[in-house]
Amino acid sequence: MRQGKVGIDQQQCWVDVLAFEELAGKAEATMRGEPELSALLPIAAALEDVYRGDLLPRDKERPWLSAPRHRLRARFLHLLLGLGAALERGGESDRAIALYWRGTQIDSAAEPLYQRLMVCYHRTGRRPEAEDAYRRHLCGTRSRAPRCTDSGVLRAIGHAFSIPVGSRGGALWVSMYYPDPPCACA
Repeated sequence: MRQGKVGIDQQQCWVDVLAFEELAGKAEATMRGEPELSALLPIAAALEDVYRGDLLPRDKERPWLSAPRHRLRARFLHLLLGLGAALERGGESDRAIALYWRGTQIDSAAEPLYQRLMVCYHRTGRRPEAEDAYRRHLCGTRSRAPRCTDSGVLRAIGHAFSIPVGSRGGALWVSMYYPDPPCACA
């Protein structure tokens, strides 16, 4: 207790949020410029170890936790995208896939992660996994059609995905490749 406030002695207690914030700062500093893959791999592994999911997930009803919970999740997902992009540039698509996959486990509606996941699967010749990633994205967002950016990713990949999406009367098959985007894009 100091100045009438209870605190945590960081010499005696390990606090996951503080460890994550420190590691995230190191990751951001390392990713500035053109870091070596050998520097990124341990940081990516450590981030995955430290970030175990939402802050105090059993306390969803406490509104004061909402902002820090969302901030930490957004920072983690942003770091995964940055680290994954650096790994992709370094030719480490499989390691990037692992990071993107982890991010989709944290946020099933994280569209940029699914986009990168599909591109990496395609780049490594794994079309069934790319299609599965798109299916999981549709389920996570409960969408019936791709967003403009998704259809652009699918056009870039150059495949037509036929993916069943549920409907009240049975299965509805939708082609996920569009010669023109299904919505008005700027």
